[in-house]
Amino acid sequence: MAAEIALFDLGHVVLDWDPARLYAKIIDTPQERQMFLADICNMAWHTRHDAGASFAENAVDLIRQYPQYETEILAWGRRWMEMFDGYVEGTAELIRRLDARQVPLYALTNMPPILGTKCSRSSRSCDGSAM
Repeated sequence: MAAEIALFDLGHVVLDWDPARLYAKIIDTPQERQMFLADICNMAWHTRHDAGASFAENAVDLIRQYPQYETEILAWGRRWMEMFDGYVEGTAELIRRLDARQVPLYALTNMPPILGTKCSRSSRSCDGSAM
């Protein structure tokens, strides 16, 4: 049976996304970086972005709890695109092959709307138009 459509999630499926990539530039020691990503800006906190919270509003309580990490917490939203590094291996080729067969391609993301706009304007690869 031929595919009628293809639906991809962007982060960790199409695009290689890893917050540690950004925080390696910001937090010098691996131990502190690991603690920061496990205990402060962790995936439980990030799921609020998935539910629609903006980076700014989601950072407020965290900064109250960890004022010494204000710059690092704010970097999550301000430097979000630095968490990405191209495609997950094999995905770009799969998308090219599906596109060549004229399979309609769709992507879903929980990326906040402001970043989706930034992504589609700054990187043609985010919207699949130039893979």
